[in-house]
Amino acid sequence: MTNSPVYARAQNALLKIFRSEVPVGKPIPIQEELAKRLDTSRTTVHRILKTFRKSGLLKMDKGDLVLKRPVNKAEFLPEPVALSRREIVERSLIEKLVRQQMRPGDRFSELALAREYKVTTVTIREALLSLAHLGVFSKTARKQWTVVAIDALMINELMDLRILIETFALGRYFQNPAAMREEFIQIQKKMQECAAAINRRPFVAPKEFLDLDKQFHNLILGAGRN
Repeated sequence: MTNSPVYARAQNALLKIFRSEVPVGKPIPIQEELAKRLDTSRTTVHRILKTFRKSGLLKMDKGDLVLKRPVNKAEFLPEPVALSRREIVERSLIEKLVRQQMRPGDRFSELALAREYKVTTVTIREALLSLAHLGVFSKTARKQWTVVAIDALMINELMDLRILIETFALGRYFQNPAAMREEFIQIQKKMQECAAAINRRPFVAPKEFLDLDKQFHNLILGAGRN
């Protein structure tokens, strides 16, 4: 994980924030705020903060994460190399999907994207093939591509996978799965509500799914803060 360019950039950015904004003995900004400022996931921020606690840079004090000592130069990771053109295209396409600038069912050509990003069609094809493995895009005839529709089956599969992963993660957090707190019960209920809503009617609105996903992760975040 620490070899990831995203992780390295995020860790270095957090260290710069601590060095310039947080006095020793004072609380650091909450994870949600840090994730927004770094434009990364709360999961990445959480993992980095966990590492900092182990190294003695941070400590818990009355429910807050506090800067325990000054930041050391050795804690900065080597700056990752610049992204390749293919990686830049991949990230931009994912961003378009998140912002609904590309919607399920939309069709486009490799040539049109190549002109938009000012790269070769080979670079575009490599980026699309990489994302196609994730089930995001599908290739059609004559170098045409389609944004894969989000259907009930796909979302149910994601829900099942996420239940397994998040249950394990929360189980580790609480140490004793038999004594999990009320927040975890709420998370289970939210997942059941989402699955029931999907099964009752066609699920064709990506924004609705993202809203449900946000509610789910807010519950996870709330449990973690406790």
